[in-house]
Amino acid sequence: MADAAIFYFQRTLYKESDKTSTWQTIPENTTVVTAYIDIGPFSKGYLHRKRSTTFYFERAKAFKFLLNSLIVFTNSNIFKHYMLELRRDLLSVTKVFLIDSMSIRSFQYIKQIQEIFLLHSYPKYYPHTTNPMYTCVTHAKFDFLLNATTENTFKSKYFMWLDVGYYSSKTSLKMFYLSKPPSFDETKIAADQVVSNLTQALELDPNTIFKKKMSIVAAGLLYGERSRIIYFSKLYQRGFRYFLSQNLTNSEQQVIYAIYCDKGSRILKPAVELQYYRAPGAPYYHFLGTRLMKVSSLS
Repeated sequence: MADAAIFYFQRTLYKESDKTSTWQTIPENTTVVTAYIDIGPFSKGYLHRKRSTTFYFERAKAFKFLLNSLIVFTNSNIFKHYMLELRRDLLSVTKVFLIDSMSIRSFQYIKQIQEIFLLHSYPKYYPHTTNPMYTCVTHAKFDFLLNATTENTFKSKYFMWLDVGYYSSKTSLKMFYLSKPPSFDETKIAADQVVSNLTQALELDPNTIFKKKMSIVAAGLLYGERSRIIYFSKLYQRGFRYFLSQNLTNSEQQVIYAIYCDKGSRILKPAVELQYYRAPGAPYYHFLGTRLMKVSSLS
């Protein structure tokens, strides 16, 4: 029955001018949430290695081929119109919100974050612990997720966060959609595991996690049922504020790790667990994204 629905969707897609007339026949009806907050060029990895804004514009081209409903947040009017042009055949399942970055909840803590980064003893990782605006952007994805899931514009059961630069612009020259992960537990949040020994990794304490920039999952793609995403986003915000009060901050991956490590779990008591997807062999940050992608055979 699902295959018949997909075929009907693909056949209708090319018979009608509005490519989204039957978008709800995509299995599991997953809404994708992403964002681009322009903070100008910044150092990535090393002080003199710069990442320009053109990187994200180039990577965003992949969204032209994404059949899922899409919600985009940006502080850039140029990027807003760029995305609307990319999605011109999918506008009925696309919402692009132009926002003031300083209105984002995580940005309210930028001065406190900067004060921590200025501490002589605090480790310097570019841009994670050197650029407060970059760090706020990584935390903001949970503000955006909470907004999108609460509003639920497209009446979706499932939501996923997808970094705007997650897929290469050459990922697919065909229409594709992102569906539920295999063997997905709907009580959990799906994420890529990027450590080999999970039990051992969870024994680390938050201080080590933040100051050594350790990660347990990649946060470029997170998938969950709507009510679980809402809870997870609120849990994240609570954890972010708690660790900030302990003079600990870094990117979103360190906050997630610190919440779910043994010590963090005892303090924050998360009521939603992570479902870890691990690539065979070496950790691969985009493994889950390859498992979710379904390419349309009639593109």
